[in-house]
Amino acid sequence: MIAMANKYERHSPLILGTLDVFCILGAYCATIELKTPLTDTFLEGIISNLPYLIVFTLIWFGAAFERRLWRPNQIESLVTYLTTVTKAAGDAAVFCVLVMVLLMRPIADREFLFYYCLGTLL
Repeated sequence: MIAMANKYERHSPLILGTLDVFCILGAYCATIELKTPLTDTFLEGIISNLPYLIVFTLIWFGAAFERRLWRPNQIESLVTYLTTVTKAAGDAAVFCVLVMVLLMRPIADREFLFYYCLGTLL
């Protein structure tokens, strides 16, 4: 039984990181579906907003590593864990906005970024 627990602890960052990527992709696709104008195709929305996906995902991984979200043996309680996840998502959203402002993305994409960050938090 201990060997199974050690195996799980060794693979848990990979599993949790993969699940995070799926959640981020789901929020990205849902935001594109909601915010892409009817005159554009879904593929055009994906391509035009791809920098948001890349930047947010990279920043999320950094925040998750920094806050040690993928280490199950360090979880004290569910409330503490959810608070830490919320803080990490907030950090990722703020840094994503800062990076995108530095990259001079169009101001019209603010609404997309707001809904995308909100969707990843959920």
